[in-house]
Amino acid sequence: MDRFEISGIIDRILFIRNKYGEKAVIDNFEKNILKAKNPELSYCFLIYIDSADVKAHSQVAIDSKDLKWNLEFAQLGKTDTDAHAQVILESKDPDYNYDFAYRVEGADIKAHEKIVLDSKDPECNCDFASIKGADVKAHEKVVLENKNPEWCFKFARNVKGADIKALEKVVLDSKDPEWNYKFAKEVKGADIFAHRKVVMEGYSFEWKNEFDRLIGKDIRIIDNINTRILSLNKN
Repeated sequence: MDRFEISGIIDRILFIRNKYGEKAVIDNFEKNILKAKNPELSYCFLIYIDSADVKAHSQVAIDSKDLKWNLEFAQLGKTDTDAHAQVILESKDPDYNYDFAYRVEGADIKAHEKIVLDSKDPECNCDFASIKGADVKAHEKVVLENKNPEWCFKFARNVKGADIKALEKVVLDSKDPEWNYKFAKEVKGADIFAHRKVVMEGYSFEWKNEFDRLIGKDIRIIDNINTRILSLNKN
C-alpha cells in the first residue's frame, strides 16, 4: 500500500467522519484498518480520529518494527513510548536512536546514547553531544578518534564545552583547506594564523582568496611587516 493509496483511504474516512461522526468511522473502518497492519495507515487514523484505539494502533507500529513509524508514534505523547523505544534500541541504528533521544519527551537518553557511542559514527556523535544530559567528552572522543576534519570542525563550533584545541589539531593536521578556513572563520578561539598557514601552503586558490577576504587588512599589515623584517635581515 503506497502513500497515495493511504491518502485516498484517509480522505474517504474523513468524509464519513464529517458527515456521520466518529462513531460511524470506528464502527465501519477501524477493525479493517487494524487488520491491514500498516503502521502509516494506523498512524493517520489515530491522528484524525480522536476516539481511535490508541493501544491497538500503537501495537501495529511496534509489531512492524518500522523505525520511522515507531518514532512518529512515540512523539504523539499518548502511546507506549517505552515499547516504541525498544524497537529503536534493538535496531542499533545510530540515526534513529539520536532522533528518538532528541525528539521524544521522556526518552531514556543514556540508553540511546550508548547505541550512538558504540556505532562510532562521527556525525551522530557530534549531533548527540548537543542533547541535554549527553556525555560530551565521550562523544568528543569518538569524533577525535575518527579524525574527520568536517566533524571536528562542527563539534568545535556547535558543542558547548568542546575541547577546541584538540579538535583544531585534527583539522590542522588534515591540511584540508575548506575545513581549516571554516574553523578559522566560525570557531571562537581558533588559531587563525595557523589555519591560514595550512591554506597558503596548499594548492587551492579559491580558499586562499577566501582566507584573505576573511582577515582583510590584517593580512596586509602582517605581510608588510614581514617584508620589512626580511629587508632588515638582508641589510
